[in-house]
Amino acid sequence: MNIRLNCTTQAIEYNNVGIIYDPMCMYAVLMIEEYYTGKEYDGTIFLLTPCNGFDFNISNPLTLEIIKNIFYNIDIKRIIFLNFDHLTNEIYVNALNEYLKSIDVDEIWEWQYENVISKKYLLQDRVKFMPLRYVSRYEKFKILEYKEQEYVCHFIGNIDMQRRRDFFTEMGYNYLNFKIICGNSICSRIKELNTSGFSLNIHGMKDNLREQLRISENICLGIPVMTEQDTHLYHEGLVAFYNYDEAINNVREFFDRMKSLYDLYRMMDISELYKKLTQQTDAYENYKNNIIATY
Repeated sequence: MNIRLNCTTQAIEYNNVGIIYDPMCMYAVLMIEEYYTGKEYDGTIFLLTPCNGFDFNISNPLTLEIIKNIFYNIDIKRIIFLNFDHLTNEIYVNALNEYLKSIDVDEIWEWQYENVISKKYLLQDRVKFMPLRYVSRYEKFKILEYKEQEYVCHFIGNIDMQRRRDFFTEMGYNYLNFKIICGNSICSRIKELNTSGFSLNIHGMKDNLREQLRISENICLGIPVMTEQDTHLYHEGLVAFYNYDEAINNVREFFDRMKSLYDLYRMMDISELYKKLTQQTDAYENYKNNIIATY
């Protein structure tokens, strides 16, 4: 079953597990399909926040009754909420907490440990740290033979933020060979991703932490990623880090470094490294503990 609830939100059913999601979170949907649809998850409903925030419209809320009607074939035993947003907006946090209380969610899965220890959830005892994992469905999309790429790099996401606009303005003046990808369709997005050598990640705001969905998607495709410096180990050894202020002040040097790292990261096969870190249960638990130890 796969049904569209509105212009963005969709519902899908695997075995005896239901998922309500936004297409921007398709990576997480495939991750749930791979790891969390076994017998131990029978009767589980996963609610995934869109990357731009969950719809808490009080005139049309996604109530528990609506969820039950969507998945009428499933004897619902628990509801797990996956949050992919930063908890920096107080209005969003308050709305999120009210919503989670209203449906009496059983578990809250956080991909970002900062959100776990921030204690911003009213249902704090139900929060679990669950960072993203390797998704093997991406293997069939990987480029096996690399050739000269059409673009040096691409950026995925919304550029309507001053920090990103400033960066792209400098890029436009100094280096024109880049591409912006904003599509929601996973197939069209992957096709575009494979037209460039590197994926560039820029935080929307200075205090933003990271954008794991888009980074993990690129890693699974074997596409090297350059992202802003991170003191934690979510993608340690899998991505190249840069300093925003240094890069924007010398874009030409930044791109020269990007090109020099291209061959190195292609030879490393970063997707296989990510697979070893997160696919098997024991390795994944060790991966989580290593991240927690950096806080």
